[in-house]
Amino acid sequence: MVLTDGNLNEVASVDVVIGWRDPHQMVMCNFVRQMHTASGLLDEVAASRMCLGEAEDLLTAWARHHDAGGLVMAGSGVQFDRRWLAHVMPALAGMFHRRSFDMTTLRYFHGEAKGTVPHRALGDLRQDIRTLRRYASCAQESGLIVVPASVSVA
Repeated sequence: MVLTDGNLNEVASVDVVIGWRDPHQMVMCNFVRQMHTASGLLDEVAASRMCLGEAEDLLTAWARHHDAGGLVMAGSGVQFDRRWLAHVMPALAGMFHRRSFDMTTLRYFHGEAKGTVPHRALGDLRQDIRTLRRYASCAQESGLIVVPASVSVA
């Protein structure tokens, strides 16, 4: 998770890898397996001893410490993230505002591809923030009124 201020400057971030007994046996298509193997994520998942409950406790405590409750969830494919959180980490999911901002939609309308390599959460989030900052800057220069609100990118 990455917390930004009203100007999309990073205020704080936290990275959590949830363990799984044998992530190499998890059901996923070959493309996803290759992506997560190349990024090292599957090895980190295998080495991690953090369970879902511990991760939720850590993340909700982090959000409370940063007074981050009620913020907009933003990122790429954020509706998937919201549904996943609601299913496995309901306390954390409940801390976010009902509004979401999906960078995938913004990229779609501007013909941009996401290019983070390796595909990892913090790198992807920071790329989304840079992209959103660039679009907000262009909108301001064009005379459009943009009043960025503090967002938590998850």
